[in-house]
Amino acid sequence: MDIRESISKQTDVSILLAKHVVSTKAQDANLVFSPLSIHVVLGLNASGSKGPTLDQLLSFLKVKVTEEINSLSSQLVTLVFADGGSLGGPRLSFANSVWVDQSLNFKPSFKETVDNAYKAAASHVDFQTKCEEAFCWTCINNVSPNDEARCEDCWPNGCCSLIHCIKRRASKAKVGIAQAELPAVEATKEVNLWAEKETSGLIKEIFPSGSVDGSTRLIFANAVYFKGAWNEMR
Repeated sequence: MDIRESISKQTDVSILLAKHVVSTKAQDANLVFSPLSIHVVLGLNASGSKGPTLDQLLSFLKVKVTEEINSLSSQLVTLVFADGGSLGGPRLSFANSVWVDQSLNFKPSFKETVDNAYKAAASHVDFQTKCEEAFCWTCINNVSPNDEARCEDCWPNGCCSLIHCIKRRASKAKVGIAQAELPAVEATKEVNLWAEKETSGLIKEIFPSGSVDGSTRLIFANAVYFKGAWNEMR
C-alpha cells in the first residue's frame, strides 16, 4: 500500500480517537495525547495476535493485514521520529518496549518485527514465580512450626493445602503480600524507570502502584519526548 494512503487511513483513525478522547473530558480541561503512539502500540499488539483479537485490531486500524501497519510503523519510527538534536534541531525521543512474562516465549517472527519494524526493546520479566515464593517465605516466618497442611482452622473438613494454611495464618498475623518485594512490583518499577529515562525525567510513573500484578503476562509501552525552541509563543 502507498504510504500516502496508509497515512490517510491512520489520520482518519486519529480523528476518531481525538473525538472520543475529547468527549470524555470537561470542556475547560486541557488535553494532550499522541495518536501515533497509540497507532504504534496497537500495531505491536496486532503483530503478536491472531483470531478475533487480530480481526478487531485490524478493523480498528483500517488495514487488512499486519504487514500494512508494520510497514507504516517502521517508516514512522525511522523517518518521522528521527532525532534532530545532534544537528541543532529539536530533540525528539520515540521509544517502544515490550515486557513479557518469562513463562512465555517470543515467536521468532514476532521478535523480528519488534526488533526491526518497531525498533522496540523486548524483555522477559518474572510476574509470577517469585511472587509466590516471596509470599510463602514472608508468611512462613509467621507460622508456627507445629502448623500442619491439614488445618481445621482453615477448613472444617480438614482439607487444606499448605499454602492456603500459610496464607490464613499470615493473614491473622497481619502479614500481607505488600510486605514482600514482589516481581510485579519490580516490573512496575522497571517500566516506570524506563519511561522516566526515555522522557528525560518528565514522566516518572506510567503504571501506578497495584496496576501490575501476578496475573499480568504482557506489557506494551511507548514514550515520547520532545524539546524544541519556539520562535514565537502565543
